[in-house]
Amino acid sequence: MAGNVSYGSLPFSEQIAFFRRKFSTKTDAWTDVYGSAHDNEFMVAGASRDALLADLRTAVEKSLDGGTLETFRKDFAAIVARYGWSYNGGFEWRSRTIYETNLRSAYMAGRYQQLMDMRDTHPYWEYVHSEAVEHPRQEHLGWNGMVLRADDPWWIYHFPINAWGCQCSVIAR
Repeated sequence: MAGNVSYGSLPFSEQIAFFRRKFSTKTDAWTDVYGSAHDNEFMVAGASRDALLADLRTAVEKSLDGGTLETFRKDFAAIVARYGWSYNGGFEWRSRTIYETNLRSAYMAGRYQQLMDMRDTHPYWEYVHSEAVEHPRQEHLGWNGMVLRADDPWWIYHFPINAWGCQCSVIAR
């Protein structure tokens, strides 16, 4: 049923390839990797041990292959217990943040590649704000429905995801 499809439920090759190209970076805080560096680096804020980071990465990659948030949470709980890792935030929030941030960024990077491949037949892109966001950003609402050429420089700075928790997307026209 189409109504049950979400950004993490139908993995595709471009999405998985984007994630697998990243190299792992140990960090003490979320500010250790900033901005576009996330395009090339897999990190989990505060994961400063190689084995811990490797296991977290494996759990995320398993999710990219079609795993659910519930499955990720089970894996996350086991990893945290195995390493005695103390992290900021509650279990529900932290596990959801790691899961959604990684799946969403990989999804949109893969989607970008797909859209680039269709530029000859679909030269325009439309910015779409998600109605699923509980507290929408006014700026993103203002961009909703905007259609620009795929090669417009505006997309360099505005292709989703645009900040933490952004669920906006782009469709080809």
